[in-house]
Amino acid sequence: MRNLTTFLILGLSAATACDKKPTPVPTPTAAPTPETTATADAAAPAPDSAAAPDTAPAPDTAPAVAEVVAEAPGAAAEQCGRILAKAWQAIQPALVKLQVPEPASLEEKFSKTDYDTKSFLEKCPAAPKPYRDCIEAADNPLHFIRPCASNAADPKPQELPVPKLPGTPPLLQPVALPAGAGAEIGKRLVGTWESMSPMETETWTIDAAGKVDVVRMRDGKPQEKRSTDAFSLTFESAGMATVHYASNNQTRSFLMAEDGKTFYSSGNLMWSVYPLGDRSNFVARSGFDWVLKNGESCEVVTYLGSVLPAKCGFAERDGATFFDLEYQVPGAVRWGTTELEPTRVAFPVFGTNLLAPELVKQEAYTRK
Repeated sequence: MRNLTTFLILGLSAATACDKKPTPVPTPTAAPTPETTATADAAAPAPDSAAAPDTAPAPDTAPAVAEVVAEAPGAAAEQCGRILAKAWQAIQPALVKLQVPEPASLEEKFSKTDYDTKSFLEKCPAAPKPYRDCIEAADNPLHFIRPCASNAADPKPQELPVPKLPGTPPLLQPVALPAGAGAEIGKRLVGTWESMSPMETETWTIDAAGKVDVVRMRDGKPQEKRSTDAFSLTFESAGMATVHYASNNQTRSFLMAEDGKTFYSSGNLMWSVYPLGDRSNFVARSGFDWVLKNGESCEVVTYLGSVLPAKCGFAERDGATFFDLEYQVPGAVRWGTTELEPTRVAFPVFGTNLLAPELVKQEAYTRK
């Protein structure tokens, strides 16, 4: 009887790193045709037994199919729990640097009960295993939830929710102004101020009682009044203004330039004012990240809990003083490449304060 060749196709294990493609599945050799079989039989020595019939009987079953290797029940959920446990250990130095009170008490909130954590645990087990493996391999998995999705092979997995750093750092607490300083700021503000952007012009008229009337113009035409276009201002804390509306109060960043001709103010508190002190020890924000200046060195604590070394220093250029900062966020690369992309920020210095660059670029009001 002629020899029949049986092919066993083995399932392949998923790639264990997000930047590696799975090993290609081998292509099975085509089954021999009757012509090639006959040729091979003619060349082979005749067996001692009687010759096999010219036609082999048809097999009773279909050819073997590919074997599917599945994860053990519960293995994906266990891996998702390991990811959070690893992340919890990774963020401990950050919680200490940010002086978060009683960080040990926050473990359950971070790993089980917080809204984003529960969403992560719900969706993570259904994510592709290579995506989960990529996240788990990182020193701080929180930083790689997004990069591991965007750098995965097509079709890219749906990005998982990112658990948040727990606790409230006590840094950058408001510093009260000296007695009478707030009233003095109010006196200097009396008059008309204008903020211009490519799309709109906003004019504030401020009276001696601190009442503000706002007029907005677009393409030379007055815009419809909003309920927030009338309010009053008071000043109790350094770098801040309190906005009093009819129904509630809000806080804005605020700094008046020394010449009294410009002030900077924004309701977006990511665009804030940071006291410099003696320029040796201070805290600022770079977006959502924390900047810690200690003597000659700088560190950045990212909003996802990594403590990073940073390059920093004061520099004079273009007739102004800047505090320059550079640091590399884990997993941050240039779009479409594997090239690292550092974060660079140039904070303008105004007297004894740093200002967020966006505050100076987009929220300047000049006296008319």
